[in-house]
Amino acid sequence: MKAAIQQCFPGSVHRLCGWHLCTNATSNVKSPQFTKAFKKLLYRHYNFPQWYDRWNALLQKFDMHCNAWVNATYETRGQWAETFVRNNFFGGMSTTQRCESMNSYLKIFVNCKLPLREFICHVDVALRNIREVERYDDYISKNTEPCYSSLSPLLPYLRQLGTVLTRQVYHMVRMEIEIESSYTIVSTERLDNTNIYKVQKIFADDSLHTVSQSTIDNNIGCSCLQFETDGIPCHHLFAMLKHLRMGAVPPQLLLKRFNVTA
Repeated sequence: MKAAIQQCFPGSVHRLCGWHLCTNATSNVKSPQFTKAFKKLLYRHYNFPQWYDRWNALLQKFDMHCNAWVNATYETRGQWAETFVRNNFFGGMSTTQRCESMNSYLKIFVNCKLPLREFICHVDVALRNIREVERYDDYISKNTEPCYSSLSPLLPYLRQLGTVLTRQVYHMVRMEIEIESSYTIVSTERLDNTNIYKVQKIFADDSLHTVSQSTIDNNIGCSCLQFETDGIPCHHLFAMLKHLRMGAVPPQLLLKRFNVTA
């Protein structure tokens, strides 16, 4: 598969399925505690020194230095660890969930004993149900507004996003806005044509992130790279927007693919 992807999609990034990796970890190591710790290295975002320190601690704790599967998996870390695949757009997907959930859904309607004619009719019914759910979701996003928290200091952002984003994505962004209240700007500086903001979680010294803003094209980015990876603005970005008293979320932080009119 790897060779085929490189040949047919030379500009793409091949990411390994997180669910299958965890399943293989369970079958090859046979330690629930190891799998639990491995999941953190798989799904959480650390900087590179933090990730390597945690990996070495994992090997030391479970004495896995000579385990063939663990060593082979480490060699492919650039294809599965969140730390290494960040800054590549995956839209929030880390497993083959869309394909496998479709397979599971279709199994409700079809089986291997169905004649071809009935098989086609059953698949058609399954697809009609999916399309009906999508039409309903589109109607909700375009013709209704979500409930807003009047206590939120970023209520103008919530009202703006509620009319722009699909409902599912809106709830994901709202969660980031709610988390923002635990963060603060600890320092600001100017480097050439870029404003640098240091964002840190209150009472947590190990959560420092850097948000940059270009004074030339107003391009905004965060060192956590969540927006570049998932398409969802992170709470660090919202902390910076609140610090600057911006009245609205800049359009460059709202992907067209998540717009209700897309």
